[in-house]
Amino acid sequence: FETQGFFADPTVFEVFSFNLREGNPSKALVEPNSIVLTRSMKERYFGSANAIGQTFDVDNEPYRVTGIMEDVPANSHFTFSFLLSMESHQHPDKESWVIWNQFYTYVLLETETSPATVADKMKAIVDKHVDAQLRDGYNPFLQSLPSIHLHSHLFREMMPNSSVAYLYVFSSIAVLILVISSLNFINLSAAQGSVRAKEIGVRKVNGAVRAQLIGQFLGETFTLTAASVVVAHLLTSLALPYLNTLMNKQLTLDYARYPMIGVVAAVTALVTALIAGLLPALRLSAIRPVVAIKGKSSAGSTGTLR
Repeated sequence: FETQGFFADPTVFEVFSFNLREGNPSKALVEPNSIVLTRSMKERYFGSANAIGQTFDVDNEPYRVTGIMEDVPANSHFTFSFLLSMESHQHPDKESWVIWNQFYTYVLLETETSPATVADKMKAIVDKHVDAQLRDGYNPFLQSLPSIHLHSHLFREMMPNSSVAYLYVFSSIAVLILVISSLNFINLSAAQGSVRAKEIGVRKVNGAVRAQLIGQFLGETFTLTAASVVVAHLLTSLALPYLNTLMNKQLTLDYARYPMIGVVAAVTALVTALIAGLLPALRLSAIRPVVAIKGKSSAGSTGTLR
């Protein structure tokens, strides 16, 4: 059929955080000809009926449904629609270390275990089971799961990976846009200095101190930045489905699952507002009230700054 599946060891539910909705995770893939379906695949072929214990044909081979699991998120390291028990796999050289070793192997280490120590033990296993003349082609090493998507480009990867270079490029473009926008805001604020000079002069005559004026201008900048963040979020949410279709990606704005997105957005907004608003606030708050009220100079004039 059109879906993708894997043969898997019974401990797959111990190593990964797959959520098995129905069935026993410790027994679901123990017996030969056992199959675990994702929720979407179960609904596609069985609808609302109970699928546990039913027979499901894979390549004209009958498999008994022993579990139903939640769908694998689209942005996971690898995705699938079903898992078959490893005991079901038939290959004449399945037990051979040299002739046939087409397996993806994942290990879950204890917290205090050194990956380097485990890698050394892996080499010892190769030395024990592989003939000396063939050992040069076997160099096992450990690779952390979170680093695979952006940093791994090995032969026959589980799924197509991306590259950290793209992340750097797009991040640099985003920073450049923020810098240009901040400079434009500073220039516009400076240009409005003459317009707001009388306002500042009147406020100073009525007792406003410079710190209060700085706080006012920074508050205006922070409010404008916050409004911009809200508009940007709305536009991004509307455009994201079309962007995913265009790029064949599964980008999301799931703040509940990835709270760091919100943290980065908030910190970026605060830093941007502070950088863009501080210089205009300092310049405008330094205008002399008498000169400003007479309208003879602007915030850009050298004679108006204290």
